[in-house]
Amino acid sequence: MDIAQSIQRLKDNYDTLVSLSETYTVLIKDDDNVIQNLIDQLKSLTEANVATEAKLKLSRDQLGTLESKESSLKSEINDLRNEINTMNGEIEDYKQKIQEQMPKLDIGSILSHLFNPIGSAINDTIHFFTNNIKELSSKINYNNQQINEKELEINDLQPQLDNVRSQENQLNGEINMLKEQEKSLEESVKRCGIQKTKVENDKLSIEQMKTKCMLLVERCKDEKDLIDEGVFLKKEIEEFNRDFENFLSGLN
Repeated sequence: MDIAQSIQRLKDNYDTLVSLSETYTVLIKDDDNVIQNLIDQLKSLTEANVATEAKLKLSRDQLGTLESKESSLKSEINDLRNEINTMNGEIEDYKQKIQEQMPKLDIGSILSHLFNPIGSAINDTIHFFTNNIKELSSKINYNNQQINEKELEINDLQPQLDNVRSQENQLNGEINMLKEQEKSLEESVKRCGIQKTKVENDKLSIEQMKTKCMLLVERCKDEKDLIDEGVFLKKEIEEFNRDFENFLSGLN
C-alpha cells in the first residue's frame, strides 16, 4: 500500500472516529436518562414505602388497643369466675353448717325458705346461714350477668380484630413487595452505572484516538512533511491504522 492509500485509509478512520464519538455521546446521554428515570422510580417507591409503613404503624397501634381491650375483658371474666368459684365454695360450707345445726331437717326444706320465708321454724343461726347463701347466690347471678356482658363485648370485638389483622397482613405484603421492587431498581441503577462508566471510558479512548488521528491527518496536509518524512510518516500512519483496527475490535 502506497502512502496515498495509507493517507486515505487514515482519513476514513478519522471519519469513523468522529462518528463513533457522536454515537457514544448519544449513548452516554441515553444512559443518563435511563439512570435518572430509575432514580425517579426508586424515589417514588421509597415515598410509597414510607407512607405504607406509616399506615402499618397506625394499624398496629389500633390492633394493640383492641387486643389490650380483649385481654382486659378476658382477665375480668377470669376474675369473676374465680369469685364465683369462691362463693360456691362458701355456699357449700354454709350448707354443711346448716346440716350440722339441723341434722334431721332436709336441706331442701331449709333452702325452700330462702326465697319464700313464711312460717320458718329455722332458728337464728340457720337464718344467718341461709341469708348468706341468698346473698352469695345473688352475687353469683350478678357475676354471671357481668360475664355474659363481657363475653358479648369480646364477640363484638372479633370483627374489628379480624379486619385490622387482615389490614396488617395486607400492608406487610405491600411493604415486602415495595422492598423487592426497591432492591430490583437499586440493582438496575448499579448495572446502568457500570455500563455508563464503560461507555464513558470507551468515549475517552475514542477521543484520544481521534486526536492522534487528527494530528496525523494534519501532518499529511503539509507537503514539506511528506517530502522530508515520507517514509517515517507512512510507517506511523500504517501503525496507527493497525492500532485502529485493534481498537475497534476492543470496542465490540
